[in-house]
Amino acid sequence: MQIGESPADLSSFQMLWDSLNRAVLALRTFKQGPVGFTGIIFRAKHFCPFAGTQIRGANAFIPWGNYNLPAADIPSFQAHAELITTMLHPSLELACSRLADAMTRSNPRDSILDASIGLEAILLTTTGDEEKYKGENRYRFALNYSSLFEGKESRHASFYEARNLYDLRSTIAHGGDIASEKARKILALIKQHGDKASDKACEMLRLVIHRFLPQGSRPPYVSPDYWPKLYFQMT
Repeated sequence: MQIGESPADLSSFQMLWDSLNRAVLALRTFKQGPVGFTGIIFRAKHFCPFAGTQIRGANAFIPWGNYNLPAADIPSFQAHAELITTMLHPSLELACSRLADAMTRSNPRDSILDASIGLEAILLTTTGDEEKYKGENRYRFALNYSSLFEGKESRHASFYEARNLYDLRSTIAHGGDIASEKARKILALIKQHGDKASDKACEMLRLVIHRFLPQGSRPPYVSPDYWPKLYFQMT
């Protein structure tokens, strides 16, 4: 692609930049693993003694590691990427962007906060006059998350996973020390289901995103009675 400094060329660059960012978003929301790009490199198409390499843009930090996409997963990823590029409800868009950000954080505390905010965007979406439930966020967060699972045991375990994550998120958000005795107990409970609390938080958010992405522009949870009906398996 030839890109100069004219408005049309700059527009082409922006389109390319947006497309690459969208591709990275699709990869990060599809599965766990470090993936991204640090910039776009431009070189002269033909020999030019005065033309040097140009690097434009500054993408987010990419942690060290590998991102593996087996051939068997390609059809599923293509379907996922197609959904990501459609018009998404603002809450789902926020959840996806927060998950993408969480995967680039060097500090696990920041990753947990990002993932928790993404989960709240979906699990605690307010519809109509729901301000009266504002003080029950911890309970609703856990209950809504657990209702997405099948079977009593899975729901029971998921309820406590979500509640522990919300408690940890609150400790961090309010300036609490994650090395405190209370935070260590919460982390220990979360780590029972994964190597790192931050990875577990991202895994939980990714699961919820995948659940609602097919209805991207109008997810069912925006309906005022969605969660109550789900509690009683009426949906």
